[in-house]
Amino acid sequence: METKFLTITISDPIYQGFTYKIPLDYALNVDKSTIVNEMKKYMKNFFGSHGLNRLQEGVDRLDLHLHQDINSINTEIYMCTHCAKLENQGKN
Repeated sequence: METKFLTITISDPIYQGFTYKIPLDYALNVDKSTIVNEMKKYMKNFFGSHGLNRLQEGVDRLDLHLHQDINSINTEIYMCTHCAKLENQGKN
């Protein structure tokens, strides 16, 4: 049986387009916060291994969230920071 993957793409002004793939069956069985934490860990490891220290340091400041629900039909989703920033702009 072929393993299906969920592709997660970052939507953020600095990290736009960064992607991470995880097995879809795994993604269906963990909560969204686990996936967000794994994405951040993967990003930090990737940037660190390529000497991109400023990008690596910025990952901790990201307030990432998933827009879509994870299901067996949709194999591509976005993880973003935009909504939190837009909501906070109107509170000043």
